[in-house]
Amino acid sequence: MRREEICQLYCNDIHKDEEIYFFDINELSDKGSEDKHLKNKNARRKVPIHDKLISLGLLEYLEKMKLSNMERLFPELKKQGDKYGDQVGKRFKYLLKKLNIKDIEKKSFHSLRHSFNDFFKTRHMQNPVFTQVFGHEQETLATSQYGSEFSVKQCYNEIISKLHYEGEENLQKEI
Repeated sequence: MRREEICQLYCNDIHKDEEIYFFDINELSDKGSEDKHLKNKNARRKVPIHDKLISLGLLEYLEKMKLSNMERLFPELKKQGDKYGDQVGKRFKYLLKKLNIKDIEKKSFHSLRHSFNDFFKTRHMQNPVFTQVFGHEQETLATSQYGSEFSVKQCYNEIISKLHYEGEENLQKEI
């Protein structure tokens, strides 16, 4: 997901379908259409939530926010200009520096999308399901104009479940 898509999430943007939790990336909010925005029409999508986020406590955090009557998933983020993500971008740079990541001047939060893309590209797995999850336009007329979206379960099984993480123990200590 794009940084801004994450930062502007509302608690009611997380749902469950066929036993799969997902983020509903949309422009709908209780604050009106000015509160959230998407980069383009393809950004409106359902992104399955990886099991690792669930095991790290995302659903418990969501429940805590709901019990505190919070509308936004990350209420501490304040909108600066027309974006919520600037604070996250700065914090991400700080973490990269603290973790001694090489070529830090070339890295940003958006680098995570590049890594996600590269992971599937190098495995020749960039297909219409990937494109839907990634939030890009379908390249062929047949996939962009006809038929329904791929189900959340199919997106999870073919894309999200393929991601595996190493070394998160070190990162978790830093956060």
